[in-house]
Amino acid sequence: MSEQTHWAELGIEATADSKTIRKRYAQLLKKIDQRANPDQFQALRQAYEVALNEAAWMAHEQAQRQLAQEQETQQDGVSELSQASEQGQTAQEEL
Repeated sequence: MSEQTHWAELGIEATADSKTIRKRYAQLLKKIDQRANPDQFQALRQAYEVALNEAAWMAHEQAQRQLAQEQETQQDGVSELSQASEQGQTAQEEL
């Protein structure tokens, strides 16, 4: 099943979070007679699982990017403090 197919099967955007995916899956599941249409149920279940896995991966990637940005910001702050401290020591030495 391709990436486009599982999102289309669920009828949601590829940027959906897991709550949206679960809600949509539940809505669609109510419309399917699992015993009468096992293939349709199987396709929906597969689309649901793939979408949930992809949403979890996207959330993980976003968290990693945010953590990296926070670490860069902290390093910049430490660097600025270090420079200010060095400038202060230089000024005191000159006195």
